[in-house]
Amino acid sequence: MPAPALRLVLRILGSLAGAILALLLAVYALNAVDEDLTPAARALLAPPANLPPAADNLYLAFVGFAAPPGESPVHAGAARVAEYNARADALRLDPDGGDAFKAREHPGRLEFVGQTDGWDLVEASLWSRAPAERATIEAWRAANAELYRRYQDLRGRHAYAETAVPGPYAPAAYVSHGVRALFLADVALRLHSPALAARRAALDELAADLGVWHTVLAGSGALLGKLVAAANLHADLLVLGDLIGDRGADLAGLEDGLRVAAEPPPLEAWRVGGAFAAEMRQADFYLSAVPSANAPRPGTGRPAAFSERVWNVLLVHFFQLNATRNLDAEVMEHARALADGDPASLPAQRAQLRRWLDDRPPFHGVRWLYNPVGKALLAMGTPGYDGYPERVYDVAALQRLVRLALALRLEQVPAQGVERFMHEHPQWSTHPVGGTSFRWDPGQGQLSLDPVGGHPRPSRFALTLAGLARSAG
Repeated sequence: MPAPALRLVLRILGSLAGAILALLLAVYALNAVDEDLTPAARALLAPPANLPPAADNLYLAFVGFAAPPGESPVHAGAARVAEYNARADALRLDPDGGDAFKAREHPGRLEFVGQTDGWDLVEASLWSRAPAERATIEAWRAANAELYRRYQDLRGRHAYAETAVPGPYAPAAYVSHGVRALFLADVALRLHSPALAARRAALDELAADLGVWHTVLAGSGALLGKLVAAANLHADLLVLGDLIGDRGADLAGLEDGLRVAAEPPPLEAWRVGGAFAAEMRQADFYLSAVPSANAPRPGTGRPAAFSERVWNVLLVHFFQLNATRNLDAEVMEHARALADGDPASLPAQRAQLRRWLDDRPPFHGVRWLYNPVGKALLAMGTPGYDGYPERVYDVAALQRLVRLALALRLEQVPAQGVERFMHEHPQWSTHPVGGTSFRWDPGQGQLSLDPVGGHPRPSRFALTLAGLARSAG
């Protein structure tokens, strides 16, 4: 190549390299400064205020539910949460320590005695099964007397607020499947009793249990707690609905109690938008744990290797914590507005939210050059919030279906009049999301609805009204 041409090529390559270097330096400089937190981000990150007294907080009773025999579940739960909160910052950077903390839950814990794996609470009918399993249910109750008493004591608490710092190692708040199966099977068994007083007491307990889980649903906490509450409401409502649908069940003297238990609460009671503040605080647990340049290796205490320190320098420089929090707050505000909006228009609002997530300006064009690591982290996590409000509203629809079945039973509507009755009472016969009508199958004597949420396993959203199928023929 002639010398003038070579010099020209070298000059072009040098200019190109200089331009690339200048661009890299500009991007590096652009990421040298973080943003201030927006008011929305500050509000969402703030822990909940006006917490209920510990003795009235269902959350603490759940955390300590399996405490050793003789201990107070609330006291055990409060101690567990206090220990975790004192160590939460350290656990952010030590996954091994977090796993060890979680594994140390309630040494000497009170375990459920009995085999309940085959007892499905949201698909099969506990109402139909309970009489044949009387001996098993009574044995469970005798072997788990303290756990059952603790479960019944939950009805004496009227608030729910998650007081642990949100994060993957926060103390688990739940009641075991065995205890729930025992409670519902025992209630179903007592609802079969020939004694009116026994049936009334069982119905009152079932109604009170619905109140417990509605308290959890309306309380202050993350989405997981809301979904657990919805699943437990679902199971309660199926027992109630199967009782109502069984024409062989004697409802005399139970009418007022059934109306109270089956009456759907206002739609506002099913909103889960408040959970997104806790979801943001939980995401912040991970965001705050993005390693510093010299962070020790998790679980070892040893300094990071040189290659790890170099990578961490680049990672941290192109990750701006407050800027990421501000973007996350924007996403959570949109998700909260969706969850707390009119459920009738939720499908359209959901589509609009997805378009906004795809098209939002901070994630396209040159603005990707600022805080690219934070934006990538948010882009990976945001789709996980899809469909949770719909799952809760499916349970709201089931309660409407139960109330419809009760009205049909008490008013002695014949099979040929069911569809007309449904048309005259849309408040009991339509889904809150989209307003779709429930279905009536006169051949099977079955009322059903089409769920709109993505439920994790097969779940029943149908009731059989024994007797109406025969009259249809």
